[in-house]
This record gives sequence, structure tokens and C-alpha cells, in this order.
Amino acid sequence: MRSNDRIQLYHFERCPYCEKVRRVFRALNLNYESHLIEPDDRRKVEEVSGQENVPVIIDGETVVNESTDIAGYLDEYYSDGVRIIPESPEDRGLVYVLDRYADNVLSSVTYRALVNIDEDGEPLDTEGKEALQRGIDCEADYMNQMLTNRSFLVGVSLSLADISVSAFLSRLTDITDFTPDRSYAQLWKWYRRIEDQLNETS
Repeated sequence: MRSNDRIQLYHFERCPYCEKVRRVFRALNLNYESHLIEPDDRRKVEEVSGQENVPVIIDGETVVNESTDIAGYLDEYYSDGVRIIPESPEDRGLVYVLDRYADNVLSSVTYRALVNIDEDGEPLDTEGKEALQRGIDCEADYMNQMLTNRSFLVGVSLSLADISVSAFLSRLTDITDFTPDRSYAQLWKWYRRIEDQLNETS
């Protein structure tokens, strides 16, 4: 396992993909040097990575962007007995399916909630807010059903799937006026468990 003393993270505060990576660091009990980027001024991250998107990590001569790629890199090179990407092909495949679900489906409703726009990019009116809330509750219902009799989304321990889904949920609940209905008991029980576990390792 490599020493993680030199890892630098370039990230936005509100970005759910950046929150996912911050949670990966916490799950693996790793430190990083934080470089918080302003969305309107991306010169710093462009200088070190050649592109303007975040998150990005710099590990010596190695540059990794894209939240899922960063998670895989940290899990491969810095995991010390705690793996967030399972060894078994079945569980690994399911973890990546749910990670992609978070990145593509949950990201859509989270982004619209963060910037208060509808599907057409227009500012949310009362009807638009109600429609967005219904969309969020619909996704929460799917997750709630999936978590029936489960402590984690995949397998019996924390994985990238839990980290990814919880990251988007955290941005909704911590930053926006939108949050899944509290009646989804299994979802909220799972979320509290993930938060507690990540707080224990940080």
C-alpha cells in the first residue's frame, strides 16, 4: 500500500460527485490536501489536470479525474484491509450499476434541486417544485424497497454503492429545500447507518 501523505484533492463544496470522493477518503480512512475550487474560477484545476472538471486527485505524477475512477484508484492502491469495491464479480458488478445509477439518475434530480430549475432548464415555479419533489420521492421509494431487510445496498459491508447514493442524498438534505419523504423508513435507517459509519472513520 502506498503512503497517502501527498494526495491532493481539487473539489467543489456543493458538488455531489466531490462529496462522493470525500466519502471515499473517509471510508478508507485516508487524508488528503484540500484544494477547494470556486465554480466560477477553475484555473487551478485546469493547470494541474488539463481540464476544468472536478473532482480531481493528484498523487505524485498521477492525475485521476471522474469520481468513480478516483474511487477505484484509491481502493486499489490505498485500501488497508477495507475494500469499498467487492472482490466477487457479482457484487462488483452490482456496485458499479448502482454507482452509475447515482451518477446518472440521482444526479439529475440533485442538480435541479441545487440550482432550482426544471427539466427544461427553466426556473422552478410552484408546479415545477412539486414535480421535482415527486421525482425525488419516486427515486427514494425505489431505494426504500431495495433496502428492505438489507443493511447495505450490496453485500454485508459498506461499498461504493452506499457511498455514491448517500453522497447525492446528503447534498439534497444538507443544501437544498428538497428531501425525500421521511416515511421511507428503510431508506432513512440506512442513511443514518452510513453517516454513523463514515463519521466513525473520519
